[in-house]
Amino acid sequence: NFESFNSTFDELSKKYIEIRDIFDKDSIVKKIEKLEKKTYLDNFWNDSKKANNIIKNIKYLKKELSFYQNIDDQHELINLHLNELVNQEVIDNDAIEDLNIFSKLIE
Repeated sequence: NFESFNSTFDELSKKYIEIRDIFDKDSIVKKIEKLEKKTYLDNFWNDSKKANNIIKNIKYLKKELSFYQNIDDQHELINLHLNELVNQEVIDNDAIEDLNIFSKLIE
């Protein structure tokens, strides 16, 4: 029912807020930009080991950024579901599935 759905989302939202407060999106974006600027230098590939480490670091940071963006998007999606479900007795399957996805991301 709606109360159970909302209660579960509230608990997950607490964890989401903790994660969001730890994650510094701006800092990661700046790190990516700084590393990507290095890849534009003419001598970037002169030290292939160093170049590969920079490329790996960029990929890791982009993956991390994407993960946190996914959590943000899923949180927003659940909020949209909640707005639609306020006056409904039955929770639709899409809302339940999205809540499960959000739960897996947060855990």
